[in-house]
Amino acid sequence: MADTPYHKTTNMFGEKTKRLQALKSAGFNVPAFIGISTTEIEKDSKTLAEQALESLGGKLFAVRSSALVEDADQSSMAGQFMTKLAVTRKGLSSAIDEVRAQAKDRLGSLLEFSIIIQEFIEPDFSGVVFTRAPHGGRETIVEFHTGRGDAVVSGEVKPERLVYYRGQGPIASELPNIEDARQQFLAIEKLFDFPQDIEWCVKAGKWYILQSRPITSVTKEQIKTIEDLECELPKGKYYFAKTEVCDVAPRPCKETFELLEEMYGEDGPVEQAYKKLGLAYSDTSFLKVFVGELYVDRERELQSLFPSHSYFVGEGYTAKPVRLKGFLTSLRNTRRLQKLHGKLDEISTNLESRLSRKFSASSLEQAKREFFEDYEVIFTTNLFAERALDRLKRSLPSSTGLAEALQYFPTDLPAVWNPPADIIGNTFEFTDTSVFVSVLDTIISPIIPNGIPLPELREAQLFLRLREYSRWLALRHITRLRGMIPGSSSRSGSKTGSIHGSTPAIVTDTPLSLGENKPIGVSAGQAEGKLVLTPEAGGILVTSALTPDIANHARLLKGVIADHGGLLSHFAIIAREMGLPVVVNYPIHELPIGKLVAMDGSTGEVRIK
Repeated sequence: MADTPYHKTTNMFGEKTKRLQALKSAGFNVPAFIGISTTEIEKDSKTLAEQALESLGGKLFAVRSSALVEDADQSSMAGQFMTKLAVTRKGLSSAIDEVRAQAKDRLGSLLEFSIIIQEFIEPDFSGVVFTRAPHGGRETIVEFHTGRGDAVVSGEVKPERLVYYRGQGPIASELPNIEDARQQFLAIEKLFDFPQDIEWCVKAGKWYILQSRPITSVTKEQIKTIEDLECELPKGKYYFAKTEVCDVAPRPCKETFELLEEMYGEDGPVEQAYKKLGLAYSDTSFLKVFVGELYVDRERELQSLFPSHSYFVGEGYTAKPVRLKGFLTSLRNTRRLQKLHGKLDEISTNLESRLSRKFSASSLEQAKREFFEDYEVIFTTNLFAERALDRLKRSLPSSTGLAEALQYFPTDLPAVWNPPADIIGNTFEFTDTSVFVSVLDTIISPIIPNGIPLPELREAQLFLRLREYSRWLALRHITRLRGMIPGSSSRSGSKTGSIHGSTPAIVTDTPLSLGENKPIGVSAGQAEGKLVLTPEAGGILVTSALTPDIANHARLLKGVIADHGGLLSHFAIIAREMGLPVVVNYPIHELPIGKLVAMDGSTGEVRIK
């Protein structure tokens, strides 16, 4: 930060003031302002007003708080102090009194409070930009509205929104000179060496920076990981995801990754399993490692079975046929997968036999052959389990989700098997030597609600058990191989050894979709509670707007559902700092007040219990 008077007197001015001065010193277009320090704050308001008028000139002013507790790295206090806009010269002293009085009421004293008095710009557009998505994603997100920005940050409107990646080509927007502004946003992030929450306005095509503070819901580790990831991603279109395949070795060492490539490669056990089921499969090398974490190239994975299809048509990454080459193969595979149905007794007997036998291989190559022979059965069992789950899902009423249905267990399920005693670790990763844990649920829920079909539920639950048994079988082999593969205890490559934080579950060339007309989660987390119109302990508040005053009662609540309010509004920022789930853009008139609901602040889903 530039060595300014505000920077030198760190105990006299809040971060908001110091950052504005740093922006001004760096050449950004900041409306003229002065700071009233903590040592001056209790002076006569007329004296302070005269001091500002003499320094600034102008006709209209903004009086903003700059408390020493605001805009910290982990706590923003966003919207918790008063701001007065469009204050006249005559009304300046009264505005100072109002801002001071509200701060004293909140803080108890003015010992750690300062004020910014700034030239007021009556804007054509106002808004907020997060130079990185608040959940730690790669996106830059801009929310804006015509006129003054207080309606955006206070959550009183549904703002317009732009979502884009840095480096992306020109974006369409009614905002003037948006491309120049994008470069300014990145330069401000570079100035403060961290992703920024920036408030701005536009007047007659000219951009003004009103405030900049760190995004409190992301960490340095997350950002470092995202930056490393961006360095490794290819150019053009791409769609990578952490699918169930990635669960077997989320962060594979060199030896583990090589084993996975063999398993899914040409003539490997996966191809052999597909052949025995009458499915044509080709090795497309769809396993990838970015920043040390395993991903699946969904486009290549798709074309391993459906060579005529692509995800890169239309919107939403929906697989569609795009070429004639491979069309017949795709059609045959589709039909055979739809008819896929495993024989439970036969698969169960096969797995039990393989789990109980003793290993005999003495060499590494022989041990791998035995593993690959068993993996054909393991992989096939997983395919049958997926089909059983799909049949259950399609037979459920629209009001019941798959996860909810799987909470119930028919009473006639057989007893759970005991896992083998010779398993070490829980993944295919050779460096995983954690204590083995079975994920089978032995609870029996005999009362199954109407609407959940018992035959489909029973089949799905049994296949889920068989899938877990097949995992045991795989882990027995991995435990043996771990001691036979040289160097399997060390990780490979500098990227693998320098993981800073977890990478996103999905990585695409298309930024996050945040539709204006559908519910969106703005603060992650899941909650269950009673819908209430006024704050009460354990309730989920239903409100028309996501206003900052909700923060006064937030610790009572389990969640908030609002009609209006932006992802970047002041209360959304505070909710993320608190870990309070929040959903906006929800048609709240449809909600039954007083009823129990489950909500997800990541997906925007609200479900009546």
